[in-house]
Amino acid sequence: MDKQLGLYNWLRQDEILGYIINAHAGVEPAPTNPAVMRRVFLWEDSGEIKMGNTEAFILHLGSRFEREVKTHDASDLHKLLRDLGESITPHQRHSRPKADSPACGRFKQPEPDEWVVSRSKSETQKD
Repeated sequence: MDKQLGLYNWLRQDEILGYIINAHAGVEPAPTNPAVMRRVFLWEDSGEIKMGNTEAFILHLGSRFEREVKTHDASDLHKLLRDLGESITPHQRHSRPKADSPACGRFKQPEPDEWVVSRSKSETQKD
């Protein structure tokens, strides 16, 4: 893989983009706030089928395709999916904030969250 490409362009390469599209499992409510939806992905790792949020998946992509990534790089993956037409929530028109309204809060990066969905037969026979 060409490590000189910016992350967004790296994600758009055919092999990686196909892997992302195949792994994208949709959206689900966030465990800490069911009113907030989050993207989830499915992937295989060491004989286990895992599911996780975008932050966990971007770390998996880095490991699988040998590229150094950090959890904050998940924003490029979110942008890519939006550019492909995938939207978590319908777009709403925004009005200008009132002069006396409180300032917006700061974005808090979610922690990587992954869990095992199933194990391969050879892994389950070891247990």
